Amino acid sequence: MFTPVLVRKVFDGYELVAGERRTKAAEIAGLTEIPAIIVDLDDDQMMEISLLENIQRENLTAIEEAKAYKNLIDKRGYTQEELGKRVSKSREHVANTLRLLSLPDKVQKLVENGTLSAGKARPLITVDPKDIDKLVDKVVKENLSARRVEKLVQDYKNPTIKNTPVISEAAYEYQKQLQHYLQTRVKINGNRITINYVNDEDLERIVNEIMKDK
Repeated sequence: MFTPVLVRKVFDGYELVAGERRTKAAEIAGLTEIPAIIVDLDDDQMMEISLLENIQRENLTAIEEAKAYKNLIDKRGYTQEELGKRVSKSREHVANTLRLLSLPDKVQKLVENGTLSAGKARPLITVDPKDIDKLVDKVVKENLSARRVEKLVQDYKNPTIKNTPVISEAAYEYQKQLQHYLQTRVKINGNRITINYVNDEDLERIVNEIMKDK
């Protein structure tokens, strides 16, 4: 059964709100009529539905997804948690996807064209922009895994520390667990834990993650 598309009435007919892919598929199949539901929406609501439908595309890149999230947050005023519920994603997923937009344009384009996966790009977010090109070139040239990219970034940030951590094995494991849980760089050194963040929004994300069970 063909799922109806959504349209709204305009002065000279009807305007498609949602169902672009279904409409194109119907045209390819030679159909001249398809079921539709008429909805009464203002421009803001129409924009929201269009963006939400766009997010559901199977071939959407991580950068396209991040830009769609940002548009909804900017234009509809959603919090990351509210947006996550709207798109059936966790707040952490929304936050981590949005963080990709802090990467330089050149790196974002590599993610968009599939040269660099989102998993490989995320560790590069905290790298100084003046140094990121040489790290990205190495990642792409050697086709490093996401785990090896994380290690590359760690070595870049701690040039005097090579393979063996100067902390206990237990502390090192906790450090890795915290980095995975908070999705950011964490450093344990002696009796001090240092947690890196990109901006105020990222800081809020980390604090909420730490405090969510309180």
